[in-house]
Amino acid sequence: GYNTPVMQACRAAYQRETGKVIKTAAQETADGTSSGLAAMTQTCSALAIFVAAAKAAGPNLNQQTFVKGLESIGAISTPAAPVGSLGPNKWDAQDSFQLAKHDPAWTPKSTQGEFIPVGQPVTISG
Repeated sequence: GYNTPVMQACRAAYQRETGKVIKTAAQETADGTSSGLAAMTQTCSALAIFVAAAKAAGPNLNQQTFVKGLESIGAISTPAAPVGSLGPNKWDAQDSFQLAKHDPAWTPKSTQGEFIPVGQPVTISG
């Protein structure tokens, strides 16, 4: 989800406010240090869901309207869950996953990814 529109907006806001750049996982690995990608991915995703639910809740935001707003969102894409949805009694937005295996050619500080996707992402529906 690094290049999803939501994550691009979060990264831009973070850079504008802090002067710091959130790097890709490969860049972080090559540098041997975190730029905050994992934390930004989770924070940005949580904020995107909150904002969508709060907007759907309308002008009288409280626990009940927030839950109704959250359950009315339907399809949503966040950096942590690019294919997701929210609905009645479904508050997790986790609708897909990707199996992966460790790449034996990978070494620490390598610019290549540590894992190799196995097959296509699996989308869970219903």
